[in-house]
Amino acid sequence: QTGTGHEKIPDGAVWEGIGNREFETCEIGKEGETHYYYLTENIKCSTGYYGIYFYGNVVLCLNGHNIEFSDGQRRLTPKDNATLTICDCNTEKHSVDAEIYDKQYHYTYYGGAIKGFRIDISGSVLNLYNCTITEFHNNESVIDISIGATLNMYNGANILGNGEEYTSAVSVIGTFNMYGGLIAGNYRSSISSTSGGGGVKVGHTAGNSAWAGTFNMHGGTIQDNLADNGGGVYVTGGSTFNMHGGTIQNNSTHGGGWQNYGGGVLVQSGTFNMYGGTITGNQTGSGNGGGLALREGTQSTANIYGGTISDNISHGYGGGIYVNGSTLNIQPDEGKVISITGNKAFDCPTEGHQTGRGGGMYLGNLANGTLTLDQVNISNNTAEDCGGGLFVSCNVDLEDGASITGNGEGLVNATSSAHMNGGGVYLAGGTFNLKGGEISGNNDVYNGAGVYVAGGTFNLNSGKINGNKAQAYGGGVYVAGGTFNLNGGEISSNEASFAGGMNYEGGKVTINEGSTISGNTATRGAGIMVSGDNITMSGGIITGNRAKGNQYKNGGGVYIVQYTKQGTGVITGVFTMTGGKITGN
Repeated sequence: QTGTGHEKIPDGAVWEGIGNREFETCEIGKEGETHYYYLTENIKCSTGYYGIYFYGNVVLCLNGHNIEFSDGQRRLTPKDNATLTICDCNTEKHSVDAEIYDKQYHYTYYGGAIKGFRIDISGSVLNLYNCTITEFHNNESVIDISIGATLNMYNGANILGNGEEYTSAVSVIGTFNMYGGLIAGNYRSSISSTSGGGGVKVGHTAGNSAWAGTFNMHGGTIQDNLADNGGGVYVTGGSTFNMHGGTIQNNSTHGGGWQNYGGGVLVQSGTFNMYGGTITGNQTGSGNGGGLALREGTQSTANIYGGTISDNISHGYGGGIYVNGSTLNIQPDEGKVISITGNKAFDCPTEGHQTGRGGGMYLGNLANGTLTLDQVNISNNTAEDCGGGLFVSCNVDLEDGASITGNGEGLVNATSSAHMNGGGVYLAGGTFNLKGGEISGNNDVYNGAGVYVAGGTFNLNSGKINGNKAQAYGGGVYVAGGTFNLNGGEISSNEASFAGGMNYEGGKVTINEGSTISGNTATRGAGIMVSGDNITMSGGIITGNRAKGNQYKNGGGVYIVQYTKQGTGVITGVFTMTGGKITGN
């Protein structure tokens, strides 16, 4: 293969056949020389006390044969300053089965394989082309990339069906460039709240010491791997993971009686830069961040410039993304739109752990202050408890090019005693500024299909909250606490059984000049239903709303409630109007 990052084998290369006799010497190649070898037979010999060393520049074609562990040291090692390239010209089809707890995986590969060995790279370069590394079951990484070493992985290369108790399939404190290939069906069998990386572990920590690595993913797939944390990729020790392309899919973390993080990717002291690619179908067993997690209490950063995060599942917080106390920037490159879609946050099955919050993203406290969302689509996400699109407890600006749409389907469980709130956005704290864009089409939610405000401040300055549908109260907005300021924009064409546009229960609401509440429907309070006592209309217009139904059609524009609440007494809504218009309802 030729092209950027690929080694070209010269047309005049002279190939030498080698077999068990050469491997029994435990030394292949010669320092300062280039050799092109092909296997003449399956290799299954003693590897001595140190394993097999490769010297100089060695290109090794498996030629359809296997290198299989027999006895001795389970290690293949390019020596310092050496370059080892492993490839295969054979196209015979083979398969390997991987069993990870209760899951069975079956993979197909072509040509020969390296079975039962690990490869250590220290101060050297390893290139993997059409070859497969499999069946290594020991307490060490399949490939260990040390400081100053580089692994380049290309199409046709596979790391399949390996299992280690304490280390990952690929461990990086040097540089790993993944241009293609497959890392799949690998697992870490230890059960620990602090270990991680079923597919790739970038960096290492031990006590107060840390070693940083770099992982550049341009293509290929990391899938079906399992670990305590970071089922696909685990970033630690101040390391950097740059994702330019490729796919991280169907990886998972253990369930158990502790919190685990990052079904697809976990950043625990390091930086994740996502320029493209897809993180999809990953899940946590009993924890946060089905797709991507930034673990709290660590110096962790995620910068998302492109790509898709879709169809991931958390059993806890953040089906797509979980961040709390770390730094998150979402800044699409020019011409790109970032998609966070189809993710789900379910309740953790372990008693006493988190409920499902933030299907698309769980945004706790952010170390970088305000998260700006522009050219971002947050769609079709769900949560079992609240916040189908977003759960927010920080500062967020939603700009004109962003949308939160179609979230919430499946939020409501008719047999559950808990009611699911906030299809598009659930605001628990911080300040959410809607400065453009739209929160629309969020449905099948009990209360607050568009926005549910429990705390913090929500400022609707421009843009729309429209076309949302709640089963009970607040098709557009439900204000239970905090502050909601309607400074501009519109709340329109929303629907609920009660309070089509807005349900005001507690906290504070202001309706100001330049704002519109229109075209909403409900049986009572089509525009606004008021049971709280601190809502003021000083401007704007409430118009074109319709109370409809077979009976109890009250309050097309505004419906003010008085009722008796158990343990509290009589609750009387108060609506103060100093300006604006209520007309045509």
